[in-house]
Amino acid sequence: MRLLLLNQYFNPDVAASGQRFAEVADALAAAHDVTAVVARPSYGRREHDLGGRFTDSVKRPPRSFSGRVRRVWSTRLSRYRPWARLLNYLSYLAAAFVAGVFTRRPDAVVAATDPPVVGLVGLAVGRLRRAPLVYLLWDIHPEATLAAGIMRDGLVTRATAWANRLVLERAAAVVVPTAAMGRTAVELGAPEDRVSVIPHWEDTDVVRPEPKDNAFSRRFALVDRFVLMYSGNLGLTQGLDRYVDLAAHLADLSDFTLVFVGDGAAKPFVERRAQSLRLESVRFLPYQPRDDMRLSLAAADVLIAPSLAGLSRYMLPSKVYTFMASGRPFIAAIDPACDLADTIRDIGCGRVVHPDDDAGIEREVRWFHAHPAERAEMGRRGREAAEARFSRHVVPARYLALVESLGIRSS
Repeated sequence: MRLLLLNQYFNPDVAASGQRFAEVADALAAAHDVTAVVARPSYGRREHDLGGRFTDSVKRPPRSFSGRVRRVWSTRLSRYRPWARLLNYLSYLAAAFVAGVFTRRPDAVVAATDPPVVGLVGLAVGRLRRAPLVYLLWDIHPEATLAAGIMRDGLVTRATAWANRLVLERAAAVVVPTAAMGRTAVELGAPEDRVSVIPHWEDTDVVRPEPKDNAFSRRFALVDRFVLMYSGNLGLTQGLDRYVDLAAHLADLSDFTLVFVGDGAAKPFVERRAQSLRLESVRFLPYQPRDDMRLSLAAADVLIAPSLAGLSRYMLPSKVYTFMASGRPFIAAIDPACDLADTIRDIGCGRVVHPDDDAGIEREVRWFHAHPAERAEMGRRGREAAEARFSRHVVPARYLALVESLGIRSS
């Protein structure tokens, strides 16, 4: 079976969706002829770190992959300016559509949600090439950005909503990571019998438990500190500035350090908040290479997976699966009633707190600070669950089974 895959980000981009999409592609390529049409690497890395220039020609990514990767040209402007991000999106969408139309006819199209309307391109290519669409609905836009207050209702959001509903109504299969998002997909027009829930995962060979005393923690003088860490994209849907205020409330803990590892649109605001409070206990460190992530995560005593209230219907902090794999406990500031919260409580690998409960988050940090043995046990349980239920060796194969269950005939 020939499969055409569409998503802007792909390995070696450090975006979680790009890594995840590459692993889905790898699982599909194990049994079928796969071509992934993606943008040139741009997320979290400088071009000279990527091993040279990328052109429109077919290239293989650094990680072993048996399929083909077609990197189409698109702009790589700063993601921190809305107009620049929009131009990056539009240039990739146009190039992906052209590539899809002139690629050898696929038997099925698989599209994710980077950028939010790439599913519409997948649907259009599928209709032109007489191929069904499998839609990986990992984030639901514009509902997520509207609920977070990042965008206001207007022409762009209405156009995005129309495109997303059209794709949901006509896709042969829709994959969501949580049951809550599955219910939202059905509300937005997806036929219930076409919606499948497949959780996110982590590569447990790459992210694994390491001792706190390691090269990363020694380099940044974190070995003897109690480290609360946020790792990943510093986005606008997480309310990260409130954790700077939390650091101010925890000034009585002499060994406390709040560490932000990563970059993103919210970073300048969070940095300014820390500077205004003159907090020496807050540090900002750059993205770490994928293969070194295990060391940066191991420097943490507790990790944080935050989200703004009300977003669990539209997206989830997928980093919880990375935290499980790292063998570190975490605080998930998410809607307590969502199914991801139930999973965390059932495993016993972290604590769930309502995103707006600042006092509750502070209380949990203090509890973790006072209970090192319990921290270790929670981390152990998380690692066991990651290996058994949320590993790259387990979950991506479900995408292969789903595609093959559609009864698509090879051309």
